[in-house]
Amino acid sequence: ISVEEGEEIPGYGQTLQIIVIGVSQTVDIDIISEDGEVIESLAFQASGEGEINQPWIIPKDTEPGTYTIKVSDAFTSGETTFEITG
Repeated sequence: ISVEEGEEIPGYGQTLQIIVIGVSQTVDIDIISEDGEVIESLAFQASGEGEINQPWIIPKDTEPGTYTIKVSDAFTSGETTFEITG
């Protein structure tokens, strides 16, 4: 799992690029704040190569801090953290 700074989308805001490899079927992604609150739950179908490369639009009211992305499919799971700055 990796997270990269994405592009600014006019009218929507800043994005993060969520990249997951080695997965299959439908992948569930939870984005979790420092206090443990799930701020967004997403689900994407993995490509035939077992990858997901998906932008996430950061909500405009998201507080700066360290966030966790938890990813799971039918067989594996993992997590990583990323920073949102003000």
